[in-house]
Amino acid sequence: MEYSKLCEALREFTTGLLNQLLVNLSGQDGQVWFDEFKRFLRKEACWVTTVLQRLIIAGKYDWVNPNFTQENFPIPENFVLGADPKVFHFNRSISSEDAIKEMDEVGYKPAMIWDLLNYGAKNPEEQQKFPIIGLGSVGEVHGGRYVPYLNRCVSGRDLYLVWWDGGRDAYCRFLGVRKVS
Repeated sequence: MEYSKLCEALREFTTGLLNQLLVNLSGQDGQVWFDEFKRFLRKEACWVTTVLQRLIIAGKYDWVNPNFTQENFPIPENFVLGADPKVFHFNRSISSEDAIKEMDEVGYKPAMIWDLLNYGAKNPEEQQKFPIIGLGSVGEVHGGRYVPYLNRCVSGRDLYLVWWDGGRDAYCRFLGVRKVS
């Protein structure tokens, strides 16, 4: 290769692709870029979007707790979104266990995280009215048991985690899906 062509190729690489990589690594999503770049160097699939990530993106949330990962909330084999979602309001403080029992009595089970995210994406105005909790997916995060919930805040719509244990205030709602026999 001629010296001038080599210089041109190096200049293009260092001012183009390499420069962009350095900008991305030092940016707000730098850790994500770093993790994906390591996968690329190991010749592993990178920038693969999980079902969980796709549902979060579809919901257009203003803030998402970073602990919503495939590791903390693995998708069960042969999972199918629940049918006939229903928001339950018990109009009193209630424990997670009691909320599940009351849903069960009317033929519903607690929504899993994927059901909750699907509902949030299709009904974004609902979480502006009240928090909606999905008790069907319990993730272990930093040694604690947490469940997902949709909430509102000053900045808009958020996707949070809340403790499984303990009672829920009377203003909370719970998403259930019809049981399939």
